Amino acid sequence: MRFQPTKCNMMTLTRKKETIRFDYTLKNTKLEFLTSIKYLGVNITHGLNWSKHVNETCNKAYKTLGLLKRNLSFCPQDVRLQAYKGLIRPILEYASTAWDPHQLYLQDQLERVLKKISKVYNIKLQLRPGKYV
Repeated sequence: MRFQPTKCNMMTLTRKKETIRFDYTLKNTKLEFLTSIKYLGVNITHGLNWSKHVNETCNKAYKTLGLLKRNLSFCPQDVRLQAYKGLIRPILEYASTAWDPHQLYLQDQLERVLKKISKVYNIKLQLRPGKYV
């Protein structure tokens, strides 16, 4: 397998305040140091903090909710519920076994999305802490 050094990056995963920076090279090309990377749809930061991922997930869910709200406002309740289950819920649950938040502020951020959906669709939705799958 051949690697393209211009397409390769490097990231150190640690919870320490001071990270040890070492210059890695591949084929005499210095690799770029990243503080966060999106891998398989999940944002991973160097400190394994999930706030960036949860922010992007919530923003994507809000955008999809706005699209559905504009286009399905006159549809029956069951159609809107199917649209939620098919389009918004997968966004919130994608790879949640890897990033399931244990911090309360991240759980609250996800709950705000559900409250907004409940308000728009007039349905009761609730995620239990630790059960985002």
